[in-house]
Amino acid sequence: MSHHARQVVHRGRRRGFTLIESALATVIIGTGVLAMIAAQQTFHQQNGWAQRSANAMRLAGEIRELTLNLP
Repeated sequence: MSHHARQVVHRGRRRGFTLIESALATVIIGTGVLAMIAAQQTFHQQNGWAQRSANAMRLAGEIRELTLNLP
């Protein structure tokens, strides 16, 4: 068997991923997951602020209505 034929057979048997490919995929996926977690925390925080702001507006409206009827 010639040297070229052995290289073709050897390359044909290669299956799966190398350690570098697996590590790179893990880093990319991990970065994406961390970005999603950070975004979710920001959305949750902004939602809390929006709820408190809406509650404050409602209370201010109620106080305004109550003070309109004062002599």
